[in-house]
Amino acid sequence: MPRKTKEQKRIDTAVSLAFSRHGERAEINIFDIGKILDAGRVAGEQGGDIDQAVKDAIARFRKN
Repeated sequence: MPRKTKEQKRIDTAVSLAFSRHGERAEINIFDIGKILDAGRVAGEQGGDIDQAVKDAIARFRKN
């Protein structure tokens, strides 16, 4: 596996922080956590708002 660039590391850190902030008490199926992180990662790669992408994904996959 190739090494991560500084930009990829920055995006991964931002996604992890956003998930920690917004998904801390949310009930989410464990299989959907990867999908939430991927949504944030894609938003970061496209120059979008990582925080908002993670919040939207959590809302979509949250158990009721």
